[in-house]
Amino acid sequence: YGLLANTIPISFETEALKAQAIVARTYVVSKKINPCTEANGGDICDSAHCQVYSSKDDILKKWGEENGERYWEKIKEAVDETKGKVLTYNNELVLYPQFFSTSSGKTESSVDVNGNDIPYLKSVDSPGDEESSKFESSKEITLSDLAYIISNKYPKSGITSSNIRDSISILSRSESGGVIELKVGDSVIKGADFKVLL
Repeated sequence: YGLLANTIPISFETEALKAQAIVARTYVVSKKINPCTEANGGDICDSAHCQVYSSKDDILKKWGEENGERYWEKIKEAVDETKGKVLTYNNELVLYPQFFSTSSGKTESSVDVNGNDIPYLKSVDSPGDEESSKFESSKEITLSDLAYIISNKYPKSGITSSNIRDSISILSRSESGGVIELKVGDSVIKGADFKVLL
């Protein structure tokens, strides 16, 4: 319950909550096979690295007294009605049950994100995402801050605040338009790593 309450807005329909409960449960079960490296001996950690968990008390505080118990019952219903259900592919547990709130209108294939060609993680159209409040966002950063961040992580890149304008270029894109690799000074960086860096 404390996991589902953190992964999907409570305003979503019950069927969406049920689908998310199944995906979240699949993720937890998959970690019994591929434990988290940051879980300090456990199978899974309770941070954004794996899945954020909060106690019922913390969740109710977040929702407030007026609606807290009613919302909690909605979460319980979604979890209880999907009890024991996980995602499978070819009768085997899905080991990479990936999910996210918003795409750019098309999802990414796993081969373009992490180099693994996982048959159930192929690029598909994702219509309707443009209506999400998270579809567009921006982050402003000075060139000197950007140069510092890059050179701190990639010291061999040779990036400085004076050469950064002409030192970043996209080398390859995925079918959906995502950046696979960038040339950053003298270094080649995966698009996913650059995204995390910023």
